Amino acid sequence: MWRGHSPAMWCGDWSQLPQESLRFLVASSQNGPVLEDAKSRLFTLGTPDDGNSHLVRVACLGPYLFGSTFFSKDCEIWARSSGIYYHPSKLVDSNISAEIREAILVLDTLAYHVSFVLVICNLHEYGPATTIHMAEKHRGFLTDFDKETIYSSVRTMVESSDFFRLFRKKLTVTSLREEQILGCFMIALKVSLAHCNGALDTMLTYIRRDCEQNGEGSRADELKKCGNQKFKDKAYQEACEYYTKAIAEMRYNHFLYSNRALSALQLQKYKEVELDARRVVILHPNFEKSTCDALDATAVPGERAE
Repeated sequence: MWRGHSPAMWCGDWSQLPQESLRFLVASSQNGPVLEDAKSRLFTLGTPDDGNSHLVRVACLGPYLFGSTFFSKDCEIWARSSGIYYHPSKLVDSNISAEIREAILVLDTLAYHVSFVLVICNLHEYGPATTIHMAEKHRGFLTDFDKETIYSSVRTMVESSDFFRLFRKKLTVTSLREEQILGCFMIALKVSLAHCNGALDTMLTYIRRDCEQNGEGSRADELKKCGNQKFKDKAYQEACEYYTKAIAEMRYNHFLYSNRALSALQLQKYKEVELDARRVVILHPNFEKSTCDALDATAVPGERAE
């Protein structure tokens, strides 16, 4: 995993995110029915039964990991204003800086936890009688946040909110500036609220398509097959190049990132392995093929990505 993080909630080990979100809820609520539902949801992540909640992370990380645009113009403005907007030329895996990787880590982790908590607290599903106290307490803030767009106003609102502090106090080790953390949280909350309101369904249709389809017979599929053959021939650099071309045709297919991660692993390109492994788990949380190998590669002594 990435250096500099304690083995706590925000260490970058995304395999522990579901359990940590549950601990967060337990510490914030005594509502038995909702907590039981939260536990059951841990086993649906990455399946049709989870309501595609994991796609909040795809929408948040799109500009950083998938070469797409920001979820909304507001999110782009907030990213620019808070110092987490980076030119595409700086988002090439082999050249990506430690600061950008830290921003990806913080944004991804916040997106996961905020969206999970909001889905569990969603009044549309549970009704006032069974909604946990946390949702009621912060309803006014969440409503006001969803209406405001001006960066300075949103930042002031978020910075002084108890809801933000609930998450911020868990982020104990990070090299990001406070304004950058606020920007990550604002984007994560904006997309999470949109998901709770059903606003992501139409926008993310194409993401679900790429996640669920193998593209049989397509140009991406042909490129993938070429990459597979090169991998079998141990021509790993050429395999990476074919997978990269296939990804340009179908950027949200987790199989392609997994295959490219394995090829990069053979080339000892650990930074690329780490980023592709994160893409795989974001796109398909339950996808296990080769993911452990890819993650383990980042922990090789003396070879961790900087």
